[in-house]
Amino acid sequence: MGMYDTITHKMKCPKCNKKFEFSEQVKWTNACLLYDYKVGDKIDADDGEYDWATWVRPELKINCPNCNEEIHYKVIVKDGILTGISVI
Repeated sequence: MGMYDTITHKMKCPKCNKKFEFSEQVKWTNACLLYDYKVGDKIDADDGEYDWATWVRPELKINCPNCNEEIHYKVIVKDGILTGISVI
């Protein structure tokens, strides 16, 4: 089993407008040592917009725990900082 990092974020569902927190496993960094990243954290990944998690799960998507809406999103890294998470 391989190592990974995790991103954790609070999101508002675009369908039901309820807020919830989620965590997603990712393999973007050189380390992948079970780090838990949140918006504002320094992250050892290239700058850009990430809309994939790993080669096993090619899309970043979750289901709202309130209404089960499938939500696709991307993570934005700028200047080595996880600056935001936005719905696609």
